[in-house]
Amino acid sequence: MKSFIITFIVFFVANIILFSQPGMHVYVGPSFATNNSTEFTKDGFYHPGYHAGADFRINSGATYFLGGLQYHETSHEDLASYSYKNYTNKVRWLKGRFGLGYTVFSIKNIFKLRAKTLGSIDMIYPEASINPFGDNRYNGATASGVLGLGIDLGPVTLDAEFHKNFVNAINMIKGTSIDFWIFNVGFFF
Repeated sequence: MKSFIITFIVFFVANIILFSQPGMHVYVGPSFATNNSTEFTKDGFYHPGYHAGADFRINSGATYFLGGLQYHETSHEDLASYSYKNYTNKVRWLKGRFGLGYTVFSIKNIFKLRAKTLGSIDMIYPEASINPFGDNRYNGATASGVLGLGIDLGPVTLDAEFHKNFVNAINMIKGTSIDFWIFNVGFFF
């Protein structure tokens, strides 16, 4: 099994080097998480935070494969207004994602309108002091689908994404999936 994993990693990296567009998309921005349970997130409230990420592209053209990682840090408490650092209990997320990107419209390398659809495996790392709903804890991982739109202005990128989670985030409590709206600015180089 170990040799299979090493062979897969070597093959994967070789494909990226041989067939990817030159460059990588790195970005940062605010995150807005909401739990589908009103017991966890009250109506009109959300769990604010921030994220940073990097995505790569495989193949060139109007349709391409893309993959990457995102790191999110959000508030465990739901808040009515945005704050990227004024919260005490933090939940950290590491999202590995892979999917398709599409160039909808472009004017040479000056302007591009992009769309994307991805699948994401989301690892959850809450602070040890967080114990939602009594003895129930956060699950170790969830899965989500991602839809997004982006604009390239030369090397500068602006993106908006919606992450629809399909797995309950709180262990053994139905209806506790956590969805994200994220907005970011970045560079493609």
